[in-house]
Amino acid sequence: MSSIHSDAIRMSFKSSYPTWNKNEVMMSYFASGNCFNFQNKTQTQKQIKLWRRLAMEGKIKIANYNNKTKIINGVEHYILVVQPYKDGEFTYTCFDPMGLFILGEMVNGFIYLFKSEENRNKIVEYVMKGVEQPQPIEDNNSEDIVSLFGKKVEEGDELENIIVCNL
Repeated sequence: MSSIHSDAIRMSFKSSYPTWNKNEVMMSYFASGNCFNFQNKTQTQKQIKLWRRLAMEGKIKIANYNNKTKIINGVEHYILVVQPYKDGEFTYTCFDPMGLFILGEMVNGFIYLFKSEENRNKIVEYVMKGVEQPQPIEDNNSEDIVSLFGKKVEEGDELENIIVCNL
């Protein structure tokens, strides 16, 4: 089991983000390399073809309710979350470090960040065409959430260190 320190992720993002150039469509955290990754149009097209195949096979889903807008350095950015799916429900992989430590999103799966809402939305439309959208869980009650250390997680709590997933 490996742990990822939030300060290391934040420092890596702070140095990587300014290098995001206009030819790169999306940004993600590359867990096995412990770094941020940018994909150009060609790389993104290959990635979404794979996602489309996996969505059609019922192995992944992109839930509209997870696709949000975040402000970074005063600029709107658009989140896309790809989640593993099997037998009618999401399966656990890990929480995305960029989501946890940069975007404030604790969601199971893989987060991709876009500067263009149109690009993000067209990718979701392509990947999920003909695939049923998952519905949000209605009974999500934060009163029942307990951290790894037994303390109830309150809204606004900052986690300094968290075990994210096996790398």
